[in-house]
Amino acid sequence: MALKLYGAPMSTCTSRVMACLHEKAVDFELIPVDLFTCEHKQPPFLSKNPFGQIPVLEDGDLTLFESRAITGYVAEKIQRNRLRSH
Repeated sequence: MALKLYGAPMSTCTSRVMACLHEKAVDFELIPVDLFTCEHKQPPFLSKNPFGQIPVLEDGDLTLFESRAITGYVAEKIQRNRLRSH
């Protein structure tokens, strides 16, 4: 299952996460969040991140926000998967 990344490509923090995902060759689906219509402040998005900020990453039942936490999680997950496959 591909990861779901909620965000806006023009956002520095979303771009940071996208760069990490591309660098690690991780499949992900970018789900655009329209900041101009305040989609990030609406209840459906606030259920993912109560602070109403992008990006948000969903990996199955796990939901993470804060770009540095997301990139750390991705790096750890990739490392664990590589160790298991050897």
